[in-house]
Amino acid sequence: MAETLADVLLRRTMVGLGPHVALDVDEAAAKVAVDHLGWTEERAREEVENFRRYVERYRPKSFRQGEPAGV
Repeated sequence: MAETLADVLLRRTMVGLGPHVALDVDEAAAKVAVDHLGWTEERAREEVENFRRYVERYRPKSFRQGEPAGV
């Protein structure tokens, strides 16, 4: 079973492999986990924060918002 939001979005569903790297659905996915996996609101917030940090750390610079391609 998936344990983290990153696990759900990047490995189990591969939604994170799309052009928005799942940053457009991370909060909605965390809400589903609150409703169906028993996460607290605090855990959901922490998971979203952790997911965003992970994405920023590992995605290529050319995919980062606000930066021109090739930078």
